[in-house]
Formats: sequence, structure tokens, C-alpha cells
Amino acid sequence: MFAQTKKVTGKVVGTADKQPVIGATVQVKGGKAAVQTGPDGSFVIDAGDRSTLVISSVGYEKFEIPVAGRTDLGAISLATANTALNEIVVTGYSAQKKKTSPGRLRWWMLKV
Repeated sequence: MFAQTKKVTGKVVGTADKQPVIGATVQVKGGKAAVQTGPDGSFVIDAGDRSTLVISSVGYEKFEIPVAGRTDLGAISLATANTALNEIVVTGYSAQKKKTSPGRLRWWMLKV
């Protein structure tokens, strides 16, 4: 017997500024279903009545919310994560022949 799923909606906003969190991941805990929030922070996902949704985004704390039979979860606030800039590492790698390089290579430094 399979559990019935239904469309569950909501909107993800930041706790501090109440602005939409664009591109947050909303997924069913322990399942494969996952969606991203749109430009207004809204989402629609198929979930069961007894499911729990896990919401995460870079720069915010992960948040879990039970569906509990609801179809509209309303506004869901994500708290800002306390991650210092020096804890984030950005990496990149690319190789190409000097002859085919579109221009000079530039080095950028980020001062912390």
C-alpha cells in the first residue's frame, strides 16, 4: 500500500528581513522529492500528510517542518547561519591552451 501524496505549498523568507529566500531547497525528509523556491520564495511539492519537509539554503540554518495534513504551510522563516566568511572556500579549475585563451588571465583577491 502506497501513502497518498498531495500538493503542499509555502513561502520561504529570511527571519531577519522577511525577504523571500530564492533558490532554497525544499525536500521530503527520507524521500527523493525536492524542489527549489522561486523568485518570490514560494514552492509546491508533492508530500504525504505525515511527511516532514527539510528546507535549506546557503547562508541559512536548515529547518524542518511537519506537513501534518496541511496543504498550505504559509510563510516559513529561515534563520541566518553563523558562518564566518573565512569558513567558506571557493575553488575553481580550468585548463586551456594559451593560444586559445580569450584574453589575459586575471587574479582576484578577496580581503577578509
